[in-house]
Amino acid sequence: MSYEGKIYRPWMEADSELIQVTLGCSVNTCTSCSMFRDKSFRRKPLEEIFADIDMLRRYRGRVESIFLIDGNVMVLKTELLLKVIARIRETFPELKNLAMYSGLNDLRRKSVEELKQICRIRRCFRASFAINFNEPARMWFRRRPNRLNTNT
Repeated sequence: MSYEGKIYRPWMEADSELIQVTLGCSVNTCTSCSMFRDKSFRRKPLEEIFADIDMLRRYRGRVESIFLIDGNVMVLKTELLLKVIARIRETFPELKNLAMYSGLNDLRRKSVEELKQICRIRRCFRASFAINFNEPARMWFRRRPNRLNTNT
């Protein structure tokens, strides 16, 4: 497995195996987050991702939970994301949980059909959302004080 930079995972993914699909965060301007400041955003080449998946199978055997890292993996084009998820499902048929980080706007950019495709292929999918108050989708919360506390 090849990892670059510091690695972060939500506490609920403590038992998950990690596969680095992107490096850094495509937004990387959140005032409340400095997790990926040391990395420039880029996606890993598909061949490297597949090699990491195969290596995980060789060295870990049975894997029931995988967390795709870094930043917001959902920023990837749907076609590429589907290839990664399909390879994971083929390699680990016993998988019970597949999760990733996603920025809200990256999720919103996906069409309903794209999201259905992702959900169809994954069987057990969870996304952890990064809240970036600089994203336009979140700006309306600032104007509604009873909706969300933005004093952080």
